[in-house]
Amino acid sequence: MEIKNLKAHWDCWGRTNPFWAILSDPPRKGGKWSDEGFFETGRREAASVMGYLRSLPVEPGRGRMLDFGCGVGRLTQAFCDYFAECHGVDIAPSMIELADRYNRRGAAARYHCNDRDDLSLFGDGTFCFVYSNLVLQHMEPAYSRKYIREFLRVLQPGGIALFQLPGEPVREPDTGTAAGETPALPPSGFRARIRPITVPEKMRAGQRGTVRVSVWNLGDAAWPAARGKDRAGLIQLGNHWLDREGNTVCNDDGRAPLGRTVEPGEQVELTLAIRAPARGPGPPQRAVAQAGVPTGHRNVRHPATGGAGPDRCSRRPRRRRAPLRRLGRRVEKLPLLRSKTAAGAGPVAGAGRPRRD
Repeated sequence: MEIKNLKAHWDCWGRTNPFWAILSDPPRKGGKWSDEGFFETGRREAASVMGYLRSLPVEPGRGRMLDFGCGVGRLTQAFCDYFAECHGVDIAPSMIELADRYNRRGAAARYHCNDRDDLSLFGDGTFCFVYSNLVLQHMEPAYSRKYIREFLRVLQPGGIALFQLPGEPVREPDTGTAAGETPALPPSGFRARIRPITVPEKMRAGQRGTVRVSVWNLGDAAWPAARGKDRAGLIQLGNHWLDREGNTVCNDDGRAPLGRTVEPGEQVELTLAIRAPARGPGPPQRAVAQAGVPTGHRNVRHPATGGAGPDRCSRRPRRRRAPLRRLGRRVEKLPLLRSKTAAGAGPVAGAGRPRRD
């Protein structure tokens, strides 16, 4: 995901469901995180991290620390028990606004919004400890590698950088499937046409609604509806929100399973529950996705049939938490969903499974 899309995506989550976006604990879905329970998880994680650091033959010191991808400050505040000054940095303005609002540590916890692909807002050797968990996995490897170089630059001599990256090996689709898993579709199976049947003419900001959609399997492989191990192979219809220029503002709003296996050439009608952006107009973009499938970095185009506009199929890299493989994306124009907010600014919305600190 590009930096500008990454910023829009997480800014959307910050305005709609920040706690769930950061920690997607199933029993807490739907706004069921309490403030105390959420921040308590940060205190427990910080204590565990410090216990690990004490087991190392080096000490990071107790001066300044950096919480990269701080979200609403769940860990930044917790680390104030161990460091004199804790700095949280995040790409989403809405997350930083909430971090300041929830801050109970005064000047000891400081927050910075950074939408650059570096940490140039900090000088060399600024921090004795840099921590990042469940953050780098959400961006393209080129960006994560650059940020890791920046971690080392901003570290003081003798400092420690502790960060997480997905370490699970990627299995190519043709290397076999473990028992109980639904096999990945071949590249030729990732072709779809998606057309709306009914679309709300207007929706208020934050309003929930439904869209009735027809989906055709234009590939040469059946789309499995059965849920495999770890949700692998489950095919779903989903939507994202775009601004007027077509830029992605928020990923992963609604999800609707196919309900049955769809053979090549078959069509199925689905109802997708959506939530309008928190601010401003923009059309929903619908896509069909297969979860839990290792993928590459290329787009596949094919000519449309039946007078429809071109369909685009994209394939994305596997990630540990919420991997998705796009099957199709409708690009025909839809009736514009207009916001009635006083400010009249841009789209947001979403539910989904991303997770980040």
